[in-house]
Amino acid sequence: GALPAERVIHLMMQICEALGEAHSKNLIHRDIKPENILFETQEEDAPIKLIDFGLSRRHVEGMEPNLSNPVGSAYYMSPELLKRNYSAPTDIWSTGILTYILLCGYAPFNGDDDDEIFDAILRGHFDFPERRWMDKSPLCIDFIKCLLRRDPRKRYTAQEALMHPWIVDMTSKDIL
Repeated sequence: GALPAERVIHLMMQICEALGEAHSKNLIHRDIKPENILFETQEEDAPIKLIDFGLSRRHVEGMEPNLSNPVGSAYYMSPELLKRNYSAPTDIWSTGILTYILLCGYAPFNGDDDDEIFDAILRGHFDFPERRWMDKSPLCIDFIKCLLRRDPRKRYTAQEALMHPWIVDMTSKDIL
């Protein structure tokens, strides 16, 4: 099922903060998915930890060739990862997929098996069907689109994601 937008914003803020920290240390997680997000306590607004860095790799952007090993979970793989030429922005793509799933309950790229999912990701068409998205804000949809830009050079970074109005507007409300 879907989570309320406020809850998703809090999760995305923490995930983007964690990824910003990892990426600043030249570390790419490569397996962003719900199973790798751990709540510290049972509380409703418990802080989260990004876990399972088993697939993570060090990569110095511009100093080393991009990574080529296609690892991770099918629904969350970026187009460039499937093309075996990727770096840190692949984590942001996965975060966009995660945001989409948490808000509506299903993945934007679907198929009956991994190959069909990969074909859908590579074709790149996704939308926001009205019955699941009509109660979501345009800012939330824009946030997802910024994270799911096909060109990894145009895709938001973790820091840019944290500055997106969907995140900023909600988090500034909490302070008031």
